[in-house]
Amino acid sequence: MIKKLFSVLALAAILAGCGKDPEKLNLDLINSYRGQITVLYQGENVVTDGVEVSFDKDDRGNTATLRLYKVKFVPAMPALDINVPQIEYSTSGKETTFSADGVVPTYGEAEIPAEMYTVTGLEGKIKGNEIEFSLSFGNFPTSYHGIQLLVE
Repeated sequence: MIKKLFSVLALAAILAGCGKDPEKLNLDLINSYRGQITVLYQGENVVTDGVEVSFDKDDRGNTATLRLYKVKFVPAMPALDINVPQIEYSTSGKETTFSADGVVPTYGEAEIPAEMYTVTGLEGKIKGNEIEFSLSFGNFPTSYHGIQLLVE
């Protein structure tokens, strides 16, 4: 019984220390997905499972930022957080479609521009609890399919 009490208290302390409003946490998870990314590299598909992305709409409702977390596109690449801003989107019913072309992605906490990996041909959709998209990062065709981490 005492072990359970300490476990509950420890969990409460951890959650309180996160500094996030629980409702905000849920909103973050609603926009987050985990899935598989495939990159065409030197004529071969490099597939990575467990890649998390989020699709964050801006406050005005006309653009969004696609965020890829700790992703490696090729085996020799370090894992990076990559942001693709200025994505136009539209929602019809329960489906959101999005696209962008000629967008310079950024990486890392400092959001360093990566011009040589300019995003072209981004096309994607969110339907139900799934997201899928395809694009090219510079000369690297890339596709992704993921499942929502938290369903509304």
